[in-house]
Amino acid sequence: MLVYSTKLPLKPEVTQEICLTQFIEWVTGSEHYPIDTIEYDISSREDFQIRTGHVSFAITHYDDEQRALSACRLENHQENALWYTDCIFLEEGDAKTLLIQLHCDRPGFNTQLPVVNKPYIIRKFVEGGYCADDAYIPVTDEPIQADNNWILICAKIMCSEYTNKMPVVYISRDSQNRTAISASYLAKQLSGVAHVFEETDHDRSLLIRKATDHRNVHSGYVGIYFPGRPFGERFSPDDYPGPNGYREMTSDIVNSVRNALINRMDSTIYNWNQIQMMQSRQKMKQWQDISDSNKSDLSDYMELFDSENRELQTKIDELNLLLDMASEQIDEYKQTLHNMSIQLENFRSTFRGGGNDGGIYKKGEENELYPGEITELLHNVLSSSKSRFTEESHPRALIESMLAANPTDHPCETVLEELKPILSNYDRLTPAIRTKLKELGFTIDEDGSHYKLTFQGDSRYMFTLSKTPSDHRGGKNLYSEVCNRLDVNK
Repeated sequence: MLVYSTKLPLKPEVTQEICLTQFIEWVTGSEHYPIDTIEYDISSREDFQIRTGHVSFAITHYDDEQRALSACRLENHQENALWYTDCIFLEEGDAKTLLIQLHCDRPGFNTQLPVVNKPYIIRKFVEGGYCADDAYIPVTDEPIQADNNWILICAKIMCSEYTNKMPVVYISRDSQNRTAISASYLAKQLSGVAHVFEETDHDRSLLIRKATDHRNVHSGYVGIYFPGRPFGERFSPDDYPGPNGYREMTSDIVNSVRNALINRMDSTIYNWNQIQMMQSRQKMKQWQDISDSNKSDLSDYMELFDSENRELQTKIDELNLLLDMASEQIDEYKQTLHNMSIQLENFRSTFRGGGNDGGIYKKGEENELYPGEITELLHNVLSSSKSRFTEESHPRALIESMLAANPTDHPCETVLEELKPILSNYDRLTPAIRTKLKELGFTIDEDGSHYKLTFQGDSRYMFTLSKTPSDHRGGKNLYSEVCNRLDVNK
């Protein structure tokens, strides 16, 4: 599984030998890998492989009339995972590019994604000064100050009219000239992956707003602008309250950029396996000139090659099917666990008053959508009716006694409080928003230009969310609808 991918433009003077030297120094100089020395002639075009303990390192090459490739693969076999790092030097025409791809394969099924760190080789090339500018934008590990010199370029980036290849993160300032996150820290995290622009002052927002037709982020928001996309992804400081909000916001921005790059169609246009396939095809093409007496051998080889490919594809299809089945089974287990939690809470509610009166109420046929819903509803009803009785009356004393004996954690109130900032500021369904909605109990299904949000798997409580809302109040209206249908504290 691809978990990290980036492309670095290289300076014209960077050669295949320089890149191979950096690859080798990275492996032999790291305390994480047991390979101390690699004896390899970097001027040769020979394949190479070395293995020490749980780590192996290999080098391969490919050349034709259109391109030249030199690649290395680092395999790190850990207890529960196999990590592959592919570093590929590509020379195509006048352009030179470094492609970095990190893969992680794990045995069995695991619902948790692995913790992914940026490969150190990226930092080595950025700090070493080997990277060329990306359409005049420097590839650096420091934030670029978005002053008057950069306003026109920033505006073109936000309108998807600039020729940059890497994503751009733009950090705006609020009316008090404060930023929501540290631009320096974010630039370090995204070096070699995305450019980070930091607004110099709040007045820049007003100038860029006119040039972008209001497409720019402002007032402390952070925006991610991907090449070829007319609208960016926005992050609001209001969605990250609390003392650790800036950390969570920074993490979501880094993950959003990373996920976008690995989901890009050309993220693995050249990879280790692709290069080996190109080598095989090149050899086959060379064999076309052999004599007729040997063509039968070539035919047999190609038939064997096709057979192995078919077997490999069959195995891949089987593994994908097992993965889909496991994912469906996990969802079923989650729903079963949720239903059992509701039943357990119902039993607790039934027997909570059993020591004195054998139970206050009968639940009826309708089940709770989540544990504690009935308790919170009755708690609200009793609290609301308490004011109808005088403080000295016995009915009021009974109500206060029942409220004290049946406390609630206010699960509905908690869900709605966390849902409000998500929908009130909704612009598009980001990975962070999708994850949060699932945590709050919503399943998400695509339906044309909309999403269907179903609360706790009950189709009676299905809500429609637009993929690209034309009305800025769409999210707020949806939140009002959710409250009208689910809030037990009215």
